Amino acid sequence: MSKGKSPLDPLTESEIVDAVAASGYPLEIRLLKAFTDGGMDPTIGFRVSSAPGESREIDILASLIEHVAPGDGRLITIQLRLVIEAKSLEPGAAFIGFPWNQPTTHEMRVHRMHFGGLPSNRVIRELRRDSDTINGAGGLSEAFDALNDATVCVQWSVARRTKPGNEQRPIANHDDSFWQGLDGTVRAAHTLMLEHSTYKWTPTNYLVIFELPVLAVATPNLWLLDATAPSQPPPLQPVQHLILGRMFQLEEHVEYRLVDVVSEAGVPALITACKSVITELKSRVAANAYALMSIGDQQRADLDALRLQRLVAEREL
Repeated sequence: MSKGKSPLDPLTESEIVDAVAASGYPLEIRLLKAFTDGGMDPTIGFRVSSAPGESREIDILASLIEHVAPGDGRLITIQLRLVIEAKSLEPGAAFIGFPWNQPTTHEMRVHRMHFGGLPSNRVIRELRRDSDTINGAGGLSEAFDALNDATVCVQWSVARRTKPGNEQRPIANHDDSFWQGLDGTVRAAHTLMLEHSTYKWTPTNYLVIFELPVLAVATPNLWLLDATAPSQPPPLQPVQHLILGRMFQLEEHVEYRLVDVVSEAGVPALITACKSVITELKSRVAANAYALMSIGDQQRADLDALRLQRLVAEREL
């Protein structure tokens, strides 16, 4: 009987390659290249505070930036940033999304309207939000149609086989690693927007920043399964991009958020959609510049009052 290797025995080259291939690191490097080639200036290994004294790593941050100068020396910076969790999926596994009643075009636009900076929207709950400038005709929300054409899913699972044996069978469940990635990415996106919204911007500078949570999966296809279809078994549809709509716990409240889930093969199309979004955002920000700056100026005053209220409350504890 051959004796197994000690953990201290040197790794062979094939063992090193196998270990790295089973990890998520090669996917992160491939995504870094894809977003670099796509002109989205990615950063790898970005850490974000998740709790006092704690932080979590974001695998990739990829962004597009535009500027609008409406006059009077003022500048509005527009940023679209993807907060990306990279997940490898073994060949014997599949990521499935379960669609249900699809949101309307207007609902999809409104669901995307969480943004930070000055002005911000729905990031600091006490501040003014959701004006016609944001959600009305010609407003910012219309710019996201290029991303909103994917199917929205209300549930998801990862299907794989059980361990080899006489009773081996396929199973589907919430893979803990995927769930932690989804939850952590949404939390990180919210934290980043909150940070930009509480920053003391100078009177001539404004920022509109969208932090979009993305789950990028190393798999040839994602799958849609319509569990309500009358046919049995339910039909499967391969896709490269789906949208997961779920409730997430953020700080002391729960909010509905969208997460874009994309296969590795679907990343180039996602980049193209993001470029369309930032172009449309720039156009709409330029058309609504003075209304947005007015909202920002009001929020600036409201935020100062809110800081004072919180300071007083902390001293009373």
